[in-house]
Amino acid sequence: MSCGGSARDGQRRSDNATAAQDRAPTADDPAPRRPSKVYYVARNGSDAHDGSRKRPWRTIAHAAARAGPGSLVRVRPGHYAGPIVLSRSGRPGRRITFASSTRWGARISATSSGSLAVVQIDGDYVDVEDFDISGRGGDGTAGIAMQGSYQRALGNHVHDVVVACNGGANGGAGIVAGSGNPGYTNHDLEVAGNLVHDVVGTPTRRCNGVQGIYAAVPRVRLVNNVAYRNGHDCITSWHAASQLTIINNTAADCPAAGITVGSGDAGATSRGNHDTFVANNLVLRNRQGIVETTDGRHPVGRGNRYVDNLIFASGPLDALRPGNSVSREASVSGTLGTDPRLVTGDRYHLTARSPAIDAGTKMRAPSSDFDDVARPQGRGVDIGAYEWRSRAGTR
Repeated sequence: MSCGGSARDGQRRSDNATAAQDRAPTADDPAPRRPSKVYYVARNGSDAHDGSRKRPWRTIAHAAARAGPGSLVRVRPGHYAGPIVLSRSGRPGRRITFASSTRWGARISATSSGSLAVVQIDGDYVDVEDFDISGRGGDGTAGIAMQGSYQRALGNHVHDVVVACNGGANGGAGIVAGSGNPGYTNHDLEVAGNLVHDVVGTPTRRCNGVQGIYAAVPRVRLVNNVAYRNGHDCITSWHAASQLTIINNTAADCPAAGITVGSGDAGATSRGNHDTFVANNLVLRNRQGIVETTDGRHPVGRGNRYVDNLIFASGPLDALRPGNSVSREASVSGTLGTDPRLVTGDRYHLTARSPAIDAGTKMRAPSSDFDDVARPQGRGVDIGAYEWRSRAGTR
């Protein structure tokens, strides 16, 4: 594949998702400062304004051309036409943040007969947070395309991204972390707390290569995401992907794998996908659970670890065993194969009787969950994107 609430006073969701112990191994980004400048975008604004709270701009594109390092762009609710390209870069500790002022209130959509990225992030040190993103396009279409380094996609709702399923070579994705332009050389990305579903092919809906979340470069962190009902894998990796952290995600109801750790084709190196950490994931009702795959020319498995994942109704449980669905060089421990006992009619939250409660590892676990509930709530970290707590807020 060639493409493959609010900002909480600037950075709270980002801080929770990137506590020091959770960072990618080489993420060159100190703790973010408070925004040096806050701009506003609103449907009733004007690009002739100054972007202040009382005189907001009208378009995200106008804000993107003017926001510099340390800026926060708050986008008020309403529909904004895409595609949108964010080309300016922030700096270490002075990121550029584009955030919906209310979670999923600012909606971005686009349609094209050709390949499309509804939101394309080209600059380094850029965050996109809490938007609602949808669209329809040709082969290679993505909801969010992360094409620089040290970028973060946080808390977005990416859904109903429809991709032409016509045998094209480029597939599609809800969120693609990494890019073939130029040559899968970007790195250190974070995809955290996103809801990604119904990324599908047309006219078949199911479509090989149309993924929910796609990691294609080194050191991508996939944390606290809920990915379901997508055209192929819920969460996948390929090309130059390696040293990934895939932890506390919920991957459900996809026609291929819940999670694929892979390496191959353009960008893949002689070391392949190595030292990837996959833990605390809830994988439910997929054709396969967690698998490794390769093009046969690039290795997968050396240093890879699979810890405390729950896999149910996703093929035989013993598939996740060195020498079966993962390399003999990988290590596997703590896999559960029981019904996770989720809330009926709900988006994969745990019930009080779920075996996923307190069953995860604390290694690299995020400090909060999809709903910004602090982890852990009990003796241990829960498996999946949600940390269970009682109505009273205690165990």
